Amino acid sequence: MIAETKNEAQIEQEKGSHGHKPRERRDIASGQALESWQMIRIAFGPDGQVVPDFSCKLPGRGAWVASDRASVEKALKIKAFARAAKMNISVPTNLADQIEAGLAQRVLGLLGMAKRAGEIETGFDKVRGAAQGGLLAYRFEASDGSEDGRSKIRVNAKAVAKEFDEIPAPVVGCFSGEELGAVFGREHLVHVGVRKGRVFVALQKELTRLAGFRDLIPANWTDKEHESPFIPYESAGGK
Repeated sequence: MIAETKNEAQIEQEKGSHGHKPRERRDIASGQALESWQMIRIAFGPDGQVVPDFSCKLPGRGAWVASDRASVEKALKIKAFARAAKMNISVPTNLADQIEAGLAQRVLGLLGMAKRAGEIETGFDKVRGAAQGGLLAYRFEASDGSEDGRSKIRVNAKAVAKEFDEIPAPVVGCFSGEELGAVFGREHLVHVGVRKGRVFVALQKELTRLAGFRDLIPANWTDKEHESPFIPYESAGGK
């Protein structure tokens, strides 16, 4: 494994967190300059190991690719990672799947962080109550949950948002009830509400990156068109 130490990429990211604009990186698939939160850093180990470096902590040479499946697959096709590494490397063919799985775990990890910060409501009654109070930043609904339950919460969230001329809390439905339950020490959990608080921006950035690899609202939901879609970080005024 590659040892985790602070490197140039992490230092630049920390500068950005203190009000300084982080340096743009160039996507090796398209050549386009993007902000680091729009991208994934791929680290190259001395033994030719290639791993996604989500936190920008791994040392040594690395390359940046836009955070979407098409860009990763294009970079693989044109052998952009090998050119960037300037050494013999072994790039896994399922790199896009690895990135998607890693980003999904980071989102779930942030839900756990929001829980510890007291910014989470769980269960139908509590999430519905928070929606009625206009307190939600996000609604997480289990992908295998019932349409009836989430529709009742959705109606409340939209009614309050309309009253205050706000955008309803976006819904994220790309996690199963088992995955959501595991975050909170339960076997299965359908409704999770994230309150507006400190974790919001970090969660929005990670969801923006994850949205490049999977639909945040399942395509098989018959009520998909009625749900409030996720707003990417940049579209919400992020810098």
